[in-house]
Amino acid sequence: MDSSHQCGIKEKIINNMPKAIIKKNRFRNFMNKKTQLTRKVKTINEVETECKEYDNLVFGSDQIWAFDITKDSKDVYLANYNTYDENVISYAASIGKETISKDNKEYLIKSLKNYSSISVREESAKKIIGDKYNCEIVLDPTLLLTSKEWEDSLQLENKNNKYILVYMLDHSDALTNAAKEIGDKMNMKIIHFNNINRFGKRGVSKSAADPRKFAELFKNASFVLTNSFHGLAFSIIFEKQFICFLHKTKSTRQENLLKKLELKNRIYDDKTGMDIYLKEKIDYNKTKKLLEKERKQSLDFIDKSLRK
Repeated sequence: MDSSHQCGIKEKIINNMPKAIIKKNRFRNFMNKKTQLTRKVKTINEVETECKEYDNLVFGSDQIWAFDITKDSKDVYLANYNTYDENVISYAASIGKETISKDNKEYLIKSLKNYSSISVREESAKKIIGDKYNCEIVLDPTLLLTSKEWEDSLQLENKNNKYILVYMLDHSDALTNAAKEIGDKMNMKIIHFNNINRFGKRGVSKSAADPRKFAELFKNASFVLTNSFHGLAFSIIFEKQFICFLHKTKSTRQENLLKKLELKNRIYDDKTGMDIYLKEKIDYNKTKKLLEKERKQSLDFIDKSLRK
């Protein structure tokens, strides 16, 4: 027994753990519960050894071919291993930019010979590599599931609270000011994922939300403002009225999705007042049909690729 208990004293440790650490722990717990992970690998040789146990290797999605992000790990995401017999597939891979340097393009094109099936997320990526390889454009994997499948998989709950949801990948004064204005017009609190509250008395931070809570907040929101692609994706999945603020450097994937689903009128225009976004409702009957068509094509690509 420790000395405090011997003295009849009860003690508590003040819980002042930074939200970033709490969030990291929640994400780790979620991953351990919901996914099957291989052992942790740190070198390309370890990756190669691990991959030999599988018949199919699927690379993606997101910006796995953005060399400014992957840097020294780029060969891992390009399947540049010494030997392999697996069926190598890219699903919804992204380069992250409209154009890339000549050297990076040559390296990418050379490396893609490793793949048996190639799909990307943006038209710009297809333009970069499409003249050398047969390449399909597919949906981001988050959009392969219906709202019902997300709800069942994560056991999302219905909440009666009314709120506006803000998801900013990077800070935006325009988005912040728009959220404040809509918060006043709708008389609702503003839930956001930032550590810093820039929304005054209406602002409520959920910066430590785990993936389940993240999805649940989208499901129950009354209105969404976002400059994130995945913020846009979950707004569409859960059929929310939203305003999309184009990201200053990564807007390609946002614009491609909005174009496919005929929702480009939901892109923020500083010459348009907020009232038009509140009054003009998205016709989700039309959007669902367009999304289902894209979803079928994407699932067909996966099925066809795995059969090779």
